[in-house]
Amino acid sequence: MFKRTLERGFTLIELLVVIAIIGILAATVLASLGSARQGGSNASAKGSMTSLRSQAEIYYTTSITGYTGMCASAGAQSLLIAAKNNGSGGQSAVYTAAAAPAWSATPASNVTSCHESATAWAAQVPLNGTAASYFCVDSAGKAKEGTVAMAAVDVTCP
Repeated sequence: MFKRTLERGFTLIELLVVIAIIGILAATVLASLGSARQGGSNASAKGSMTSLRSQAEIYYTTSITGYTGMCASAGAQSLLIAAKNNGSGGQSAVYTAAAAPAWSATPASNVTSCHESATAWAAQVPLNGTAASYFCVDSAGKAKEGTVAMAAVDVTCP
C-alpha cells in the first residue's frame, strides 16, 4: 500500500537555531543602546551645567554681593541637581561653597560641586562612562570635559 507521511512544522533543532540567532541580535542591539543612553545622559548633564552659566549671570546682575550665594540659590540648585541626576546618577550630594570647610582637598568622584566667591564661580559634574570624567563650567567662560576634580576652593575649572 501507500505510506503517507506528513511533515509539518519545524524540528527542535531548527527552532533552537532561530532562537539563538534572535538572542545574539538582541544582545547586540541592547549593547549599542546602552552607550547611546549613556551619551544622552552626559549631554543632558552638560546642557544643565551650561544653563548654569546664564543662571549665574542673572544672579550676579540682581545681587549686591556679586556671585556670593549663587551656588545655594534656588535656580542654581535646580540645575545642579538636574546635572547630578543626568550625569552619573545617584550621587550622594551637591556640595556648595557653604559646605566647603568640611571637604577634603579632593571631593569624592561622585559629587557635583559648585564654588563661588564675590567675583568668580565654577561648577563641576561627574559624567557617566569612564572613571573620573568631569564636565566643568566657570565664570571665565570655560566649559570643558576633563579628568581632574575641582579642589574645595577652586572658582575656575581645573
